[in-house]
Amino acid sequence: EYKKYLDKYPYVFNTKLETLMGVVLFSKYELKESEAMNASKDGDLNHSPYIKTKVVMPDKSEINLLMVHLIAPIGSTFTKLKGDALNIIYTESEKLNGNTIIIGDFNTTPYSPQISSLRNSSKFYSASKGKGLLDTWEGPSFLKFQIDHAFLSNNMKVDRFEVKGTEGSD
Repeated sequence: EYKKYLDKYPYVFNTKLETLMGVVLFSKYELKESEAMNASKDGDLNHSPYIKTKVVMPDKSEINLLMVHLIAPIGSTFTKLKGDALNIIYTESEKLNGNTIIIGDFNTTPYSPQISSLRNSSKFYSASKGKGLLDTWEGPSFLKFQIDHAFLSNNMKVDRFEVKGTEGSD
């Protein structure tokens, strides 16, 4: 299914975990040192996979990238698992040197206390900060929420930010 994107995005990395959830990264820039990771204290591969990689930019500089798909907060057990996963992601991001982007499906709103470590970080800022209410997921009925996020190192600059069609998106 994803082969149709390869002309425009020739670099691909897939978590390839035999799980309910996964992450696939398509890039027009070279990916280096890519790893399939799991943000789980208990080692259960059925939740919170992420990709840890370096993106080689045209000027040969490198950007650390963590691309996540965290478990949905359905019930107290999954909510705790997601909180643990966010702590793992944040701890991993703190170890990285250089410019870093943390992006993906966090399955939480910007106002959730669980995402506060990233939202209130002195090292990162949200790319959507100051952009108003955004929707990246359509819930039941007319409800829409921003559950997908991008956090960047403070010294990085966002030139353009937009949310494109979310139909059928997870």
